[in-house]
Amino acid sequence: MEPINTLDILRWRNGQWSREKDIIIREHAFSLYLNGRKLNTMLATPEHLDELALGYLKAEGYLASAADLEGLEVEANGDWVRVNLRPELLAQAQEGRRKFPGDRDDGDSVFYRLRDAQGLSPVTSDLTISPATISLLATELEEYSWLFQKTGGVHGAALADEKGKITLFREDIGRHNAIDKVVGRCLLEALDCQNKIFLTSGRVSFDTMVKTIKLGVPVVLSISAPTTMAVQMARRSRVTLVGFARGKRFNVYSGEGRLGI
Repeated sequence: MEPINTLDILRWRNGQWSREKDIIIREHAFSLYLNGRKLNTMLATPEHLDELALGYLKAEGYLASAADLEGLEVEANGDWVRVNLRPELLAQAQEGRRKFPGDRDDGDSVFYRLRDAQGLSPVTSDLTISPATISLLATELEEYSWLFQKTGGVHGAALADEKGKITLFREDIGRHNAIDKVVGRCLLEALDCQNKIFLTSGRVSFDTMVKTIKLGVPVVLSISAPTTMAVQMARRSRVTLVGFARGKRFNVYSGEGRLGI
């Protein structure tokens, strides 16, 4: 399914009306099933839904790697994604939190992630990165964002190597979705991320930091702002967090040692 639509619109420009064609990002709803039960209905750009499902499930604590999978299927029109995990893993993940709509439980996803973050190990990568590489990656992220250039309606997320080359890029209507798609691809390919740089066009929140720390990524770079909880999490986990990376300017909120400071 194409991620864009072309629609007839009315445009006001320079004091005049005109009827024109405009490219609009497609927003697609699909159902995520886990071991035969509906877990969630999600809105996303209709590409790489298998990656999105796996990245979401990793963030929510259902699986750690592709080895936990027993099956993964995407419906031809993208109406649903079915994921099957080993039954014992699903039982462990469900313990102490709500997992399916209608289940009676005292937990929820937000409190699960707060608890989950307490058990994450610090990132120990000895990767170093130069200011020039940070500026290069911020520019590259914008250049890769072809859906954003056409529609202005998506966020981008990417993985890059220590030389500043983007090796994996995804876009989606939601910043968390874009991140989850990158995480999902990392799971499917069993990528080692300990010497990688994670890039996002969106705000870096606590959730974003948890997702990237689980990958073992030592550097997180955004063209936008971080939140206080994200900065606290980055400092506690020894992650280099860079925000407002635009042109030759950026802010470093944690882990400045990786920049040789």
